[in-house]
Amino acid sequence: MALFDIRQGALFQISQHTLYALTYLAILPSIVTVYILQFATPILGPVKIMAFTYLIPIQVLLINLSIGIASFEWYLAAPVLITFMGTCLVQINIPFLQPKAIKETE
Repeated sequence: MALFDIRQGALFQISQHTLYALTYLAILPSIVTVYILQFATPILGPVKIMAFTYLIPIQVLLINLSIGIASFEWYLAAPVLITFMGTCLVQINIPFLQPKAIKETE
């Protein structure tokens, strides 16, 4: 199967096996994730769902490190730590961190 390469203005070949792999590894998990998040949002709330989506890159990094695909670069330590701490703070019920209700004035 040939697909159009926008950068070069030419066709390039993609095998059928590659398209099956792309569908299995990218498209189907995305559909399943959206489906699950739609049911989890009323239970967990949109703030917690958003916080957990920020952890996805950290989870991918940990999986890659555990199976030996990637090596840890130390310049990633600060963003990973800040993201993790922010997600933890969203999960904790601290009164002064919670948004205040807006009072309607008449």
